[in-house]
Amino acid sequence: MRCEIPSANGDMMLSWHREDLRPLRDGITDRKGALTIDKVEPGDAGAYVCSAVPRNGVGVGVNSPLVYLVVKPTGSTFVFGLIAAAANTPIVDASSDSVNEDAPVRFRCYLPGSPDAEVEWTKEDGSPINENAIYEQGVLTIMQTKPSDSGSYVCTVKDPLTANPVYSSPIHLNVNAAPPKAPIVVSPEETVNEGAPVRLRCYLPGNLGAKLSWIREDGAPLGSDVTDEQGILTIPQAKRTDAGSYICLAQESDGAAPLRSEPARIIVNAPDTPLAPPTPTVEISSDTVVEGQAVRLTCHIPNRPEINLYWKRQDGSPLPSDAVELRGTLTIMQTKSSDSGAYVCATGHPDDYDTLSAESMPIHLTVTSTEPEQQQRQPEQYGPAATPTVDVSSDTVVEGSPVRFTCHVPNRPDLNVYWKRQDGSPLSTDS
Repeated sequence: MRCEIPSANGDMMLSWHREDLRPLRDGITDRKGALTIDKVEPGDAGAYVCSAVPRNGVGVGVNSPLVYLVVKPTGSTFVFGLIAAAANTPIVDASSDSVNEDAPVRFRCYLPGSPDAEVEWTKEDGSPINENAIYEQGVLTIMQTKPSDSGSYVCTVKDPLTANPVYSSPIHLNVNAAPPKAPIVVSPEETVNEGAPVRLRCYLPGNLGAKLSWIREDGAPLGSDVTDEQGILTIPQAKRTDAGSYICLAQESDGAAPLRSEPARIIVNAPDTPLAPPTPTVEISSDTVVEGQAVRLTCHIPNRPEINLYWKRQDGSPLPSDAVELRGTLTIMQTKSSDSGAYVCATGHPDDYDTLSAESMPIHLTVTSTEPEQQQRQPEQYGPAATPTVDVSSDTVVEGSPVRFTCHVPNRPDLNVYWKRQDGSPLSTDS
């Protein structure tokens, strides 16, 4: 006869004795919970009890239910059998009597002295046991518990000798329901520049088939260009009006209340405001010229050669048709009275309206028909103005040597001529 005790009860020492407390006779050994009778005699019949006491002597011992040994004589041979008393109920234990939803749980049931007894598990209220439960050698295992698994479980064992069912005491299980599931947003905050695409994505753990959709937390409608497809919200070109908080909704089945995610936030940065370029500096070779003479207007920004410069008339009228513009310098070869007016130098390009531009102070040009303080002459008296002819004594000289430039207009003694430097800088003081 073998006696066992669950390991959960600690380190216990097992021993057998007769119910009537008569000592065990010679020839009967009791070792580690196993009572062995080598040659059964009629006097061995009776009730036996297995006792378990703590090895350290601290604590309370327990006795097993009675086990009866029946010995029947048949000639010179004795036939014996073990009968569990009615009080010998199955022993049950559980890995835990309270678990969280989706956690596993394991129940064990056995009948002392009958390791091969048939075991059956049922719920005390008659409801079915979890369809995914596993039964193996008296052990009931539920790998993923649900709140519906809560309740009392009873183990029924068929006595191997009498074939009568023997019921265990109920063992109770409580499954703590998990908090309501909520959709999870993959990236709860997205920051993009205005005009860039942005995407939010969510899913419902444990239910990939749930119906997912997005709404704005403030109740405003989604933008007309926004797409919302099964948990993926896409904004192809973010605008500042798209900024804000969004909620993912998950519906597990038709008619079920939607589950809400934590807010996901979209931040849309306005494009960086470019710095306005510095104001150009302008000069004019002469602000008053005689009609037909050339004039040069120069424009530059110190230490900023990369900035493009161009000239325009302040009143918006076109530049003279013979004007030449190069690297911020505007040259009018033959001025006309219609060229008089205010001119402005600007940065950028004339046709670029999206780029910030800076303009110079206007510079005024006056074109007169005669040299100042010179008597007005009739132009038809001498005909149209002619191009001056120039000579130079030498185009290459040694520093400190003199040089002479001569200028005259053939057959036009009436015209006054004068010299100036092409770049607009003043003439040498000793000229």
